[in-house]
Amino acid sequence: MKLIINADDFGLTDGVNRGILKGMQDGLLTDTSAIVCAPAFASGAELALQNGVREMGLHCLATVGRPILPAGQVRSLVGENGAFYSRDVFMSRDIDVSELEAEMEAQIGVLLRSGLALSHLDTHHGFMYKTEAIKEMFVRLAHKYDVPLRNEQSRKTDEGPVNEELRRLGVRAVEKLYFNRGIPCHTVETVKAFLEEAQGRWDMVEIGCHPGYSDEELRNISPLNDDREKELAVFLDPSLRQYVEGRAIERISYSQWNKTRNRAS
Repeated sequence: MKLIINADDFGLTDGVNRGILKGMQDGLLTDTSAIVCAPAFASGAELALQNGVREMGLHCLATVGRPILPAGQVRSLVGENGAFYSRDVFMSRDIDVSELEAEMEAQIGVLLRSGLALSHLDTHHGFMYKTEAIKEMFVRLAHKYDVPLRNEQSRKTDEGPVNEELRRLGVRAVEKLYFNRGIPCHTVETVKAFLEEAQGRWDMVEIGCHPGYSDEELRNISPLNDDREKELAVFLDPSLRQYVEGRAIERISYSQWNKTRNRAS
């Protein structure tokens, strides 16, 4: 079984950036996805490149913070203050998909101009499947940039089937995505339970997580703060590394998956 462990929210704060890079260098993290609208993305991208991280996913943002494009170009996505609508409002509104696609292209552009390559696409608050039209938009982006999509639908079912529609459309996606199950953060025990469930059932699995170092800056902007340090400790835990290495589990990054596919083709 191949295992991707992806840290969301790179760029949120300097502490989150440092924690994620620590987990990639010394722990089990294989990937991260960046919020390019966030205040610490530019400095984080420089730090990542200095530490040998050349590729990241884009953690596509449309439900918190402010867009890259001027508010007048994305009117269906923002309120009167020019900020994105909250998740609940976004999910209840009619969205102009052309505006959303333009904003996603703008966010991809910020990531690429930082010097990083794009490894995959996922979404903050999981809005990829809000409507069929939005899903189709992400399929277009995946084809245009030749990258995988996070299989966000597989998080919602215990069966975790391969998204056959994405496969039919020629889009790569892992078979099963795991996130926390009603607990504040991952623990060593819950990660082991995910892996025990996955082995023998799926060939490619992703565990999503939110590691980082917490500080006052993070507490002021995110309800997920101190738990990020707990999650970082989980993926730095020597016993979890020993568990993974003692089984037929191959840790792989999205970028490695992309290169393997390109060699095969």
